[in-house]
Amino acid sequence: MRKSIFFCEIQHLNGMPEGDFDGTFAALKSLGIDGFQFSDRDIAKAGEERLSAALQRHDMHADIIHTVIPLLSADEATFRAACQKGKDTIALLKRFSCRRLMIVALPVSDVAGECDRERAMSRMIEGLAEIIRAAEAEDIDVYIENFSKPLLPYSSVEDIERITDALPKVKYTFDVGNFICVGQDPFAAYARLRSRVSLLHLKNFTPTADECGILCADGHRVEGVAFDLGEFDMPAFLRTCSTNGGTVHPVIEHNANIPLADIARSAALVDRLLS
Repeated sequence: MRKSIFFCEIQHLNGMPEGDFDGTFAALKSLGIDGFQFSDRDIAKAGEERLSAALQRHDMHADIIHTVIPLLSADEATFRAACQKGKDTIALLKRFSCRRLMIVALPVSDVAGECDRERAMSRMIEGLAEIIRAAEAEDIDVYIENFSKPLLPYSSVEDIERITDALPKVKYTFDVGNFICVGQDPFAAYARLRSRVSLLHLKNFTPTADECGILCADGHRVEGVAFDLGEFDMPAFLRTCSTNGGTVHPVIEHNANIPLADIARSAALVDRLLS
């Protein structure tokens, strides 16, 4: 089964020399990981040519590239610039032979409370439609995911249903951890959204007192762990997904500071239960 990994930043794995792409890529390739989800910012930081050369040396790929744009802004000039940046990112995908563009609409501060969610939702749909038209001409699919902040108009099952109903050509990434963070049951969410899912973002958590941990909607913090070590029953969830006709592409979402052994555990679990 083809699978990818998403580092929040492009960086060397824990214990490897600073900036050692070759060591990191070789280690991940040995686990059966074929490619990455990258952000446009991280590619710029790493160096496009250097990163592309390292991918080629290890027969790995940029499977998904995402860009963060203020697509929820009430300011017309900011919104128009966001749409343009989304369209401009298509050229980057073409240079990496990548066919999946993920749009992340941030910051949260662009949504001025619950009363502003409807406006933000409409704005997001309008912007996505424009980006989809440009991407379609280049044979590139545009993706969204459910996000981890309840104020954002793409964080709940109902939000995703509305957006994908309004935009049949948008592709959807089911993010397990983000549903956990907003207090929605991933099993119930997947049951409703199953037919819309094209990608899976897989992560599992354990509680932490560390202020650097991910803040959930109920106020507690969590940190990522190997899939079989977290509080969420990931094995049962993967078994559920395995009945989805093989249409989903799994993305292992771990930070590079997680030991390689834990990434190996997660990758093995995905291979065993999602194949």
